Amino acid sequence: MRGLTPFGEGSDPFGRAARRRIASAAIAFDRLDHIALTVRDVDRSIAWYAEVLGFERRHAGEWGDVPAMLFAGDDSIALFPAEDDDPVLDSPTVVDHVALRLGADAFARAPAELDRLGVAFERADHVIALSLYIRDPDGHRIELTTYER
Repeated sequence: MRGLTPFGEGSDPFGRAARRRIASAAIAFDRLDHIALTVRDVDRSIAWYAEVLGFERRHAGEWGDVPAMLFAGDDSIALFPAEDDDPVLDSPTVVDHVALRLGADAFARAPAELDRLGVAFERADHVIALSLYIRDPDGHRIELTTYER
């Protein structure tokens, strides 16, 4: 039946309409880059993600121990160690930040767009990537990143 999807009649959440909404946003991102998790024991988590989900560690040479970047194909998880008094230890569902990948041109335009929108940001050079960090209205940290240097 034409027009019916699991999301309702006429719904197109992953098709052309969704891509048009992203392309028309003030900052158009290519894809979700990674999810960052704060964990109690980084080595234990690396082993678990490798064994259970098939993730492999990359970029240890560039970044050392923090973060531990794990990849399954192009999808990645960044593992950060919790501090002893970190409130995250009481809640297993806390996410450190969400990262959105931008192309080089969109990344170059992002600071001006953020300034125009009145959104504060911090810059970071991660050797293999450049990033801008912003906060949503609830304080969640969002990373805008590019690997195109």
